[in-house]
Amino acid sequence: MKDESTLSAATIGWCVVGLALALAPHVPRFPLSTLVGFGFLAAWRLVGAYGGLSLPNRAHRVLWGLKQLLALAAFGAIYIRYRGEIGRDAGVM
Repeated sequence: MKDESTLSAATIGWCVVGLALALAPHVPRFPLSTLVGFGFLAAWRLVGAYGGLSLPNRAHRVLWGLKQLLALAAFGAIYIRYRGEIGRDAGVM
């Protein structure tokens, strides 16, 4: 029996396309690191959806740890970019 909370690979693909289209008009304002991060994470999710790579969860300790490190790195990059200011401007980047 298929878990109803899981999305099909095609649904995930369309979600990534929709996110990329929503991001496209804002590309000139985003730093390159944000665009590279989006591309990396979108590719990781697509490869995972099509079975080419396990997605991070507690069963896959290395990938789960990598996900945690990426989240901390993203927070650190935003914190440094906005010189410690935590608020609306940093939150909507």
